Amino acid sequence: MAGSPLSANVLREVRLSDGSLAVLKLIGEPQSAEASTLATWTAHRVPCAPLLDHGVGTHAPDVTHLLLGKVPGTALPHTEMAPATTQVVGLFRQAHLKPPAEVETLHGFLSPRLHEAVQIWCESGLPSPDDALRVLTDPDIEPVLLHGDAVGFNLLRSGDELALIDPAGVCGPAEFDAARWVARSLTVPARAPWTG
Repeated sequence: MAGSPLSANVLREVRLSDGSLAVLKLIGEPQSAEASTLATWTAHRVPCAPLLDHGVGTHAPDVTHLLLGKVPGTALPHTEMAPATTQVVGLFRQAHLKPPAEVETLHGFLSPRLHEAVQIWCESGLPSPDDALRVLTDPDIEPVLLHGDAVGFNLLRSGDELALIDPAGVCGPAEFDAARWVARSLTVPARAPWTG
């Protein structure tokens, strides 16, 4: 079991001293936000990969390790994202908790990519998205703990149950997870009509 080809993370299934299976995730940089997110969710019984242990530099300098309880199931296929939306909304409601101090704000997390995207957007002649982006820094909106990367491969399905994995470790407006989910659901290619 390796990390995504787009990620420097390494994942290994390991057997604990009690015989149970767990997943060891190594992140090639010092990082505590994912661990804080998973610890908060685990404490509040949000269906997720439960955090068993974590640390930075314990086994190698500047490498973060997360030891996670193994969650049964398989990744939710991209083509099943839209039909699972009602269930995912319920899961997000459980997960959108008061954020721990270690998680970054969504605005800070997105900032470099956001500025680049806004520049391209405006250079394309589209109206400025400034009003829409104000929601990221609006002091009247109480930030919540977000998944931050809501997509099918970050959800495991086991029977009728879903569990969250691989959170970005960010906080911000609850609508962000919903917007990202809908946007990614819409990228599923439409099936060709049956011409039987």
